[in-house]
Amino acid sequence: DSLIKDQRELQPLAQSSAQKYASISEESEIRKLNNLMEEYFSILNVEEAIISFKEFKSEHHAKAIELFANKAIESNQKDVDDVMKLFKNIASSKICNNNTFKNGFEGTISFLMDIGVDKPLAYSFTGQLLFSAELDFQDI
Repeated sequence: DSLIKDQRELQPLAQSSAQKYASISEESEIRKLNNLMEEYFSILNVEEAIISFKEFKSEHHAKAIELFANKAIESNQKDVDDVMKLFKNIASSKICNNNTFKNGFEGTISFLMDIGVDKPLAYSFTGQLLFSAELDFQDI
């Protein structure tokens, strides 16, 4: 009876440990995605970015889309153009399907609501990015 009790007490610990590991793993992936984004903006090599992008698990692709889109809409037309090139390549090479882009842009739309007042061009920038990913506002 005490063995069963001990096992029940250990179960939450194991779950908690697994959750911590998943959280650390997720943080690590986001850090890597941020590094990819910074590298892309510093060298602007679409082919290199595509190679690095493919190294991420597909479950992280939507987050990458969100990070790139958010960075671009906070910036300027040149950054938007650079991300559009990347998104067009990702879409045409079928690395991400429409649903991945849609999921990535959901976070961007929420972000857009927050920054739209301070950066009115963010709406236009978002539309351009959606178009480059072969989406439109109705898809989101």
